[in-house]
Amino acid sequence: MAPLACVPTTAGSGSDVSHRTLIRDADSWRVRECISPTLRPDHAVVDPAFAMSCSAEVTARSGAIALSNAVEAVLGIDFHQLHEPVEGLPFEGNNPLSDLLGMRSAELIREHLVTTFESPTDIKSRTFMCLGASLAGAAVANSGYGMVTAITLATMNAHSTLSMGDIVLIVLPEVVRMFGRYSPERVLRIAATLVPEFAAQRPAVDQVEDAAEVVASCCRQLRHTLGLPTCLADLGIVADDIPRIASESVQNTLAATMTPGQVSVDAVIDLLQRCLGNAAGG
Repeated sequence: MAPLACVPTTAGSGSDVSHRTLIRDADSWRVRECISPTLRPDHAVVDPAFAMSCSAEVTARSGAIALSNAVEAVLGIDFHQLHEPVEGLPFEGNNPLSDLLGMRSAELIREHLVTTFESPTDIKSRTFMCLGASLAGAAVANSGYGMVTAITLATMNAHSTLSMGDIVLIVLPEVVRMFGRYSPERVLRIAATLVPEFAAQRPAVDQVEDAAEVVASCCRQLRHTLGLPTCLADLGIVADDIPRIASESVQNTLAATMTPGQVSVDAVIDLLQRCLGNAAGG
């Protein structure tokens, strides 16, 4: 492949530091994944000036994707749990580097996403959002994506007009709830990073359900502030779509491998039903 240089014009996917891309099939409009080391850019120029022309809608959707990447990188399976060697596995699992990148990214996004949305010419906030998106992209490209991404992609394939940025903050808090029992310490840290007031309470590990609710509340508030959909029904998803979305999500073997626990179709159906008719997390 020829040398690849990436110049992002949004603060979202972090593809400028990733070896993964999504492609919509021109005939079926299904989203397909391509993962290859040759897709990892040789150079990345991350300049907030190139994102200044983003509309409020693009800023909101992109920021939602960046936050989801950051959290998913932290929440994934621990690298110690992956059996070596894993043939062809393009990710390492949650590790000290991805953890550091993901948590710092989540902190930057918490501090600057709403300001960037409300004050689009604020170059300082744009700068930190671009940094946060790239850090999140590097984190999830290192650790690997999980069920948030798998469910989001399957939902996009249920209706060809849907955007990833409209979906992730609906699905994310419910996935956090699902896997809280496998990674309670990490859920506590995610909640403390997104809501510093929760950190001030010095929560214990047995408060993981409270931490998951804090994450859900944060996502709920962000969806409201950013004008993003509150539930899957807002996106045209109906009850009849849920079994197909759940089945496709679980069949994403790469996401299942990078998830800290077994995922069944029935469990994803339950999750999607909670996301369907009301805002995820309540």
